[in-house]
Amino acid sequence: MRTRTTPTRKQLVIENIYLGSKAHPILMKNKTLSFLFFAFVTLISVSAPEVIALESFNANYKIYKGPLKVGSIKRSLEIDNSGHYVFKSRMESSGFVKFMSGSLLSETSQGKISSDKVLPESYIRETDKKNKNYTLFFDRKNNSVQRTDVDSGYQQDMESDTYDKLSYQAQMMIDLGAISPGGLTYDIGSQKKIVKYKITLVGKKEISSPAGTFQTVIVNRKDPNSSKETTVYCASELNWLPVRIEHTDKKGRSMAAKLYSWSKENIGNSN
Repeated sequence: MRTRTTPTRKQLVIENIYLGSKAHPILMKNKTLSFLFFAFVTLISVSAPEVIALESFNANYKIYKGPLKVGSIKRSLEIDNSGHYVFKSRMESSGFVKFMSGSLLSETSQGKISSDKVLPESYIRETDKKNKNYTLFFDRKNNSVQRTDVDSGYQQDMESDTYDKLSYQAQMMIDLGAISPGGLTYDIGSQKKIVKYKITLVGKKEISSPAGTFQTVIVNRKDPNSSKETTVYCASELNWLPVRIEHTDKKGRSMAAKLYSWSKENIGNSN
């Protein structure tokens, strides 16, 4: 009388190869676990957010009101090897827009970039309207933001991720690759206090500008206390640089800035 022995794993593998659908239950269980593990790893690789490394760039925009060119914007971001950055933006308008809204808005933000976070240290805003000018100092040691250009300026405790009106736009370029349907929220040091900017994800659209045609992600910010609204079209192939900016002021007047030329390291087809 023969004694029945339990098949070895090697024998089960051989049996599975030759018998196909008659595979042993133990082997089928192992195959199921392997499939689930592969699916899990694949899901992680597909859904992992894209985080870009912010790079130095120069960008030039032309501002239009309808078909008429009414101004320009020049922006530059310089980042050195230590992570220190200087972000500058200068908007100049002319003609009717100059008469109605002023002719100059100059902004400079300086600070550091660490672990994909923009950490502003100072911000200067200058216009041709003196009551709109102000300077901010971000005191990381004491966790506060201060308006320092006037004696009556505020000092307010800040969260670790608090930005000025320019540096948050650099941070948004980092964050857009991982934006969720819920959008983005930023704490902003403004002229009088820290306020919240809620950035809403609108959708995607192909946009043509003097600099080229780009696939863009559309985001929007509305002022909860007025009709002011800004919609920005950011191109993934330019590391989320805005290629079109539409703005409506509190009086309902609308203008659009279109990317005219740009240069940026490590991006092909620079103009």
